[in-house]
Amino acid sequence: FLMPPPHGISLDDLQAARSYNPWVRYGESKLANVLHAKEVTRRFLGPGEGKGGVVAVSLHPGNIAETDLKRNAEVSSFLLAFLGLLANPRGLWAVITSPHKNTAQGVSTTLLAALTPTPEPGGYYSDCQVETSAVHPAASDADLARRLWEASEAAVAGK
Repeated sequence: FLMPPPHGISLDDLQAARSYNPWVRYGESKLANVLHAKEVTRRFLGPGEGKGGVVAVSLHPGNIAETDLKRNAEVSSFLLAFLGLLANPRGLWAVITSPHKNTAQGVSTTLLAALTPTPEPGGYYSDCQVETSAVHPAASDADLARRLWEASEAAVAGK
């Protein structure tokens, strides 16, 4: 993930009323995808009342050059991203060493995760394999996943 804060996700400011940096929010949204996959798996996989054997995964398709994400970003947001990356050596290294992919290459991880007969429950896929080393430290925080789920339920309910 490029730049979610070290604590993970700002659950007390999900609507970005106090602070907004598009790249931080982008990073938080990617972390939220990982946490939701883990929480869906925890809540719905396996035997038990209300559990339906659901397996959820998350993935990173790669650095796809042909998206509107970069094309529609303002120059100032790239400056913010660059400054943020300078403060995050791991993220900076990931950006520097991550090869650009075309759309067909990027979709390959999505297809693998969707079509594999034995997906890794709650797994995070990158470059057509389950990734464990490059994931944000908060991605394994079960309490954060639960609190994000509850905050999402409250938002959907209009609370």
